[in-house]
Amino acid sequence: MSPEAARAAMRASTLEGAFASASDNAGASYVTLYGHSLGATPAQIGLLAALPNLLSNVLQVPWALLTERLGRRKQIMMLGAVGGRLLWLPLVLLPWIAPSPGVAVLVLMLAVSLRAAVAGMATPAWTSLMADLVPRQVRGVYFANRNLLANLAGLAATLVAGFLVQLGGEPGGYQLVYAFAVAAGIAAGIYMAQMPDLPWQGAPAAGGETRGESGTDQGAGSARRTTRAARNRWQTLAAVFRQEPVFTRYCYTAFLWTLAVNLPAPLFAVYFVRDLGGPEAMWGLVTAANFLCTVLAQRYWGFLSQRLGEKRIMLLSGAGASVLPLLWLGLPAPALAIVANGVGGFVWAGYNLASFNLLLALAPPVRRTTYVAIYNTTIGLGATAGPLLGGYIADAAGIPLVFVLSTACRAVGLWLFGRAVDTPMPPMTASDLLPLWIKWWRQLGTRAVLARLRLSLRRRPRHRRGVGTRMNARTRGEAGRPDDQGRPVSGGPAG
Repeated sequence: MSPEAARAAMRASTLEGAFASASDNAGASYVTLYGHSLGATPAQIGLLAALPNLLSNVLQVPWALLTERLGRRKQIMMLGAVGGRLLWLPLVLLPWIAPSPGVAVLVLMLAVSLRAAVAGMATPAWTSLMADLVPRQVRGVYFANRNLLANLAGLAATLVAGFLVQLGGEPGGYQLVYAFAVAAGIAAGIYMAQMPDLPWQGAPAAGGETRGESGTDQGAGSARRTTRAARNRWQTLAAVFRQEPVFTRYCYTAFLWTLAVNLPAPLFAVYFVRDLGGPEAMWGLVTAANFLCTVLAQRYWGFLSQRLGEKRIMLLSGAGASVLPLLWLGLPAPALAIVANGVGGFVWAGYNLASFNLLLALAPPVRRTTYVAIYNTTIGLGATAGPLLGGYIADAAGIPLVFVLSTACRAVGLWLFGRAVDTPMPPMTASDLLPLWIKWWRQLGTRAVLARLRLSLRRRPRHRRGVGTRMNARTRGEAGRPDDQGRPVSGGPAG
């Protein structure tokens, strides 16, 4: 691929990411409150978050194997991404097809779960394609810029979603939100269609075709090949954990971290509305604050990621993410949730960027889709167990206890990651954490001082030959006498 074509493809991917972010974040931001408005309990809300996580992540390995077998990454990516976002449509029709609250909650769970299962098809293919499309030396900056635009779009979409909820009320406002999500998803599909389908660099699929079979023998041979291929693929998955110890430890620590993060994940919105007394329409502003701070932090974390390495960025930003649930517990008013979520947007911008780049670095290029699928499946198990445990604990002991447990488990997971995942970390000083504009300001101040010194030196008179002797003779004996600018004149003793 020529450099011009690669740049055009990356621009198309950037615009696709913006519309995809608008669709996903407008829809995902209000799923919990939609279920809450239908009468779902905290345990049901946890299940509402757990089922989509389970399906989308457990299916990562089958989707990756399908991608490797067919080798058509763009088609699989299109089917999963566009199809998944079109499945917001049942939520538009939900009040009409399920008027009973109990049935509506059940239909909501099924619709969101099906959408997640289909959308997960695109993840291994997209990750593999982007790894081949974007050169390694510019990944940090490119994905920081892509995430910047995507989060700007997500910010605008959440504000629009909050306005639509306020405009339409319940349930009409939620129907407007998901109609908007469908429209944005279609726009994302248009730009995704402009991305190239690069030649597949993965290993050939196991169990190739055998010639000379026909009729019943061909059917039996096909069944044997399918069984043998499946067995070889699962053996390959087991071999990954034996041959890549650093990647394996990364998956284990990521499971614990994801479990801890998702314990309270679906309950923040409920806590905001039920415990803090915040209005549902204001939740759009709370979510928008997260996106705004994420946008502002993207370039900062992108620069640090290239300077300090992915592991150090994950440790720094993960330390901030660990205390976020406690920050929510200390909120005295619902309006301050905007501040708390803004802090979360800042730290999660660094963690998500670094964790994605570290995954690409640890996954070998030959079977990257399989490695990415294994990682996604591992964290998917944590993302499934977390909301289930959090929902039942909240039903039994209240949401605050879930927040405390989440902070403790996050700290343990981050500590294990720092000890177990051995990747290079360049040396760091405190000044490395300063934003670029502060460094530029300090450098500008230093340059200004040096420029004034040079200017003052240039303004000193240069004496002609012979003149200096007469001046020295005249000024002898005047040591210590100030000059016309108040500076003392140096000289030897009178003689």
